[in-house]
Amino acid sequence: MPFLTPQKTDYTSDMRVAVAALAAVAAAGCATKKTWFTDGFFSSWDDRRVLCSMGADRTHSWPLADLYDAVDRVVANREVMHTYGHAPGLDLAEYLPVFQYAHDRGVDFVTYTELADRSHPRAAWAFSIDDTEVDTWVTWKDTLRTAQVPFTFFVSNWDSYTDAQLGELADLAADGHDIEAHGMNHLDASTYAAGPTAYFDDEVAPELAKLGAAGFSVSTFAYPFGAHTVETNAPILDAVPLIRLATSRWCYADDPAGRM
Repeated sequence: MPFLTPQKTDYTSDMRVAVAALAAVAAAGCATKKTWFTDGFFSSWDDRRVLCSMGADRTHSWPLADLYDAVDRVVANREVMHTYGHAPGLDLAEYLPVFQYAHDRGVDFVTYTELADRSHPRAAWAFSIDDTEVDTWVTWKDTLRTAQVPFTFFVSNWDSYTDAQLGELADLAADGHDIEAHGMNHLDASTYAAGPTAYFDDEVAPELAKLGAAGFSVSTFAYPFGAHTVETNAPILDAVPLIRLATSRWCYADDPAGRM
């Protein structure tokens, strides 16, 4: 597995200065300044099964310094930080210096399959990518391998993939990435007219079956748009260990404890 032994690489001298400056700013201001990375975007290796993730596309409105602060927080508290994005909306190059900073601070990059095992609490970062752009995802392989960062890819619209794209998903999995479920048709669970049981039967169960038949062991379902209800969560949590939400609008609005 290529992601089990991250290799440290030197920053350029300019990058060393930039990262040190950001870290100093973070340390000086962490007690008083507002951060976009609030408690909901971290988890603590406890029995919480519904986890929320912070959007990290290039249109993000938070300053990159907040991400360095978040890395420092997971190191201090042995927590997991959750971020997610989309291709081509994700500027992968923007995050490479932060990935290196996290490695240097001893942060473990984890997939959602790994999060289902609570026996080894540690500082960690779970970065996930949503939807269908597998042709773009596969172009990231070399960059992510060099960065020693595994992603979790939440795939939707399973029946739209060609045989070649299914092969690309298998290549990503072979490279240490996680392939997980994001809905057969990428529909909003919170407004699904036929109700929560039908949502599971129509959108979740068929995709779980097809992912399994393709050789992917599914641990997590990520709601399209992050939209959900407590009622739609229940049958999903009977089928998989974890649910991933997204954006502050949907983070624990119905259940602050994040357990249903």
